[in-house]
Amino acid sequence: METQYDLTEGTYLHIVLEGSPYQAGILLAKTLHNVERLSFCFQPFDFDAEKFGYADLSQMQKALEQYCPGFNEEIQGFADELALPIEKVFHYSANSQAVRACSHFAVHPSNTKEGKPLLGRSYEMSPNDEDRILITSRMNGRAKSIGFSTIIFGRLDGINEHGLSATMSASIAPPQREKSKGFDFWVFMRAVLDTCQNVAEALDLLREFPLNAYTNFLLLDASGDGALIEAAGSMRAIRRFDGEIPPYLIAVQHYSLPEMATHNLDRDLNFSAPRYNGIKQRLEADKPFVTVDSMKGILSSEAPNGSFCPYYKTYGLGTLWSEVFHPAERTVELIFGSVTHNPWYTFGMMDGVPGVREYIGIFASKGM
Repeated sequence: METQYDLTEGTYLHIVLEGSPYQAGILLAKTLHNVERLSFCFQPFDFDAEKFGYADLSQMQKALEQYCPGFNEEIQGFADELALPIEKVFHYSANSQAVRACSHFAVHPSNTKEGKPLLGRSYEMSPNDEDRILITSRMNGRAKSIGFSTIIFGRLDGINEHGLSATMSASIAPPQREKSKGFDFWVFMRAVLDTCQNVAEALDLLREFPLNAYTNFLLLDASGDGALIEAAGSMRAIRRFDGEIPPYLIAVQHYSLPEMATHNLDRDLNFSAPRYNGIKQRLEADKPFVTVDSMKGILSSEAPNGSFCPYYKTYGLGTLWSEVFHPAERTVELIFGSVTHNPWYTFGMMDGVPGVREYIGIFASKGM
């Protein structure tokens, strides 16, 4: 019997940025100030230095410039266009405690049919609580990249000109987040895509980066090197590909590495754990001949047997986009909206001219 879905539509934007970070900030302010779901990003906020453990804004900006050069310049352009004092810009006060029920899985080239690394990813969130903006960045002084934004300047995932791909999923956070100096996942993701050429460089960055997040990351580069990073506040654990072991890495919305198990806080994993196991079973069945089509098959199968979540209305969490990253080709295939009702697009670093293009995505919702 064919599944019956309740269909709605949502708009997505693809923005291509070129020139200086300052010019990019101006364009983003001009382009997005009337987008209703982003209206909170354009309101003045009072900077709270203690929130991130810095003495004042200048100390925080200095740290940002160290790990993510040009970030402050981009926000300055945004602020100037809005005639906001820089200390009132929302993005210096933002961290994320939103629930994101994402899944992602990296496959070592020894287990793909074409002998190339592949990274699959589905992103789940309430449609009105996320940017729904794909940004191609060709800004001066940083690696070219393609990825989805969060609160405009952060990144949820992406691939850069070197073939380094990065994805994330929110994991389990305690009622009170750890108070320590540092930045949330979206700044780390941006720093990785802007400044790193491969997994080794990204892990070197992680060792120095003041990360304070409850997040699982997957990294995969053009050579096939890959890493799973599980972070809980300032604590973290890493598992890398060691030759062909393991043949794949999987992350969902709980901690899977043994040394991080206590950070699951005895929470109910009745959705997350079966989804992890469902993806694992599919990859096991397909190895050593995992193909792009089999990756898409996982992404298009409903959880827990795959990644797709059609629970936009019942739980406020549905698949907003699905992706297959091709690090060797420096491209990403993606779908805007539900994977069951929308076409695949392919994006490379030089696709698109500076400016904005709109896409329509269909959300296919049903009850659990």
